[in-house]
Amino acid sequence: MISDFLRPTSDLARPWLTSVHHPSCAKLRIVVVEDDPLIALDLETSLLDLGYEVCACAANSLEANAMGERYRPDIVTLDLNLNDGPTGVSVAHALYSRYGVRPLVISGSITPFSIDELRATNPLGYIDKPHRLDLIEAALAKFSRRPCYGR
Repeated sequence: MISDFLRPTSDLARPWLTSVHHPSCAKLRIVVVEDDPLIALDLETSLLDLGYEVCACAANSLEANAMGERYRPDIVTLDLNLNDGPTGVSVAHALYSRYGVRPLVISGSITPFSIDELRATNPLGYIDKPHRLDLIEAALAKFSRRPCYGR
């Protein structure tokens, strides 16, 4: 059920996970915006294993905006096509304009047009699906090494 998909996450909820916490990324807070539950779970688990804090997962634009307001993450991983349609671009603009949250776009729908539309949100990067963890890790590591990434 989709309401089960929208949930706060923590290592305490998953005692079988052993996260490796890197000092440079320990405080980086991320909301995963992805409508496919298996992809969202894979991203969440991978990010936790890399030592990042995954605040929540959202499957549509309404949930994504609510999780952005509630958790004020540093970054969102963002699919462009969500349960409620191609709303990823509007989510990126809303979260960036309200809270300064930058997207890391992970989507199978990346086009020159969407890249142009997202330019004003200062994305960390664009990663085509199926995603590669090394590319995600590189984009997040580059962001986390900035002198001041949090609010």
